[in-house]
Amino acid sequence: MGLVILEKKEPIKKLKCTLQKSGRLAFPEFTSKYLGISLGKYFQFSTDQAKELYIIINSDFDDKKSYKIYKSGLYYYVLANFIFIRLGYKSDDSSIIFD
Repeated sequence: MGLVILEKKEPIKKLKCTLQKSGRLAFPEFTSKYLGISLGKYFQFSTDQAKELYIIINSDFDDKKSYKIYKSGLYYYVLANFIFIRLGYKSDDSSIIFD
C-alpha cells in the first residue's frame, strides 16, 4: 500500500478531537463529516521513529490492528486509550483536546 499525499484545503472551522477521561478519542460532528468518519469503518494507529502519531481513518477491514468506530449523539469515537498511554498521554485527570 502506497501513501497518497492529499491536496491542502482549509476547513471552514478548526478540526478538533478529544481524548476523554474515559479513554475515548472523540470527534465532533463537523470534524467527522470533514474527515469522512462513519459507522462501519475502522481506525488504525501508527507511529514513526520520532513517536509521531498517525491515524488511518476509514479502514474498511476489521483485524487485530483496527479499532471500531462508535457513535454517541453527534460524536463518533474510538476506544483507544491504551495507544495514548503508550505514547505518554495521560487522560486520567482531565480530557486532552487536539486542534
